[in-house]
Amino acid sequence: AVDPDTELFVPQQNLTIPGAFHAAPFSVPNEGYFVAVAVRQTQPPFSNGDYSAYDQASYIYKWDAGGEALVLYQTLGAGFKSVVEDGVPVAVQDGFCAPACTPVGTGGARPTDLLRGTTSFAPFEFQGETYLVAAQSVCEPWWSSTECAAFGAQPKSAILQFDRTSRMFGELRVLTHSDSEAGRGRPLSDTEDTHPDLTAALRINAGRAVKFQHLQFAGNTFLLVCSLTRGLVLYPWHFE
Repeated sequence: AVDPDTELFVPQQNLTIPGAFHAAPFSVPNEGYFVAVAVRQTQPPFSNGDYSAYDQASYIYKWDAGGEALVLYQTLGAGFKSVVEDGVPVAVQDGFCAPACTPVGTGGARPTDLLRGTTSFAPFEFQGETYLVAAQSVCEPWWSSTECAAFGAQPKSAILQFDRTSRMFGELRVLTHSDSEAGRGRPLSDTEDTHPDLTAALRINAGRAVKFQHLQFAGNTFLLVCSLTRGLVLYPWHFE
């Protein structure tokens, strides 16, 4: 708001969030207005391979119309995992997941807690579902490609989905209502909509990701990522 006496803008609210790197406002139908805050790091790394500097929780705030303020709605904490990008040497993979390198699932991925190096968020809506893409990257923003390569490997970037039952963001639903209606002629049942086996973590190779953007043109849907190591990469937003 503008102070009529000084004719200057005055803050509506001040949120103290150490390490806040990016904020993305968005809305969820029938839920309200939100802001996703990416926390990338709270200190510089002590040395090459010090990934702990980038292991931070990020936050989602919701607008409280009555209090006219943003209130903490969800913490994206240790329940969300990061994995190393594909194609890096085994020794570098070991450094990425150390000290707890336990394989999970049939693919042998060795996840670490938290969305490592969350650099920005890109929310978007598609076919009635709300998604949140976390661009993830490590090493200092001003470091060269050579310095960053010496530091270690990059995490894959995460794509989350708003769950209408929990009213929180979680991993992707394997089958959405629109998919069910298109393939089976009916929406998901209540049991299907809440079944834990119908969720799966989606992480994509984006290198030193800075920002994602959801695009629709010529009847096609894409995710565009700006990456300091891979340039501009266009991924089709389509599932078999």
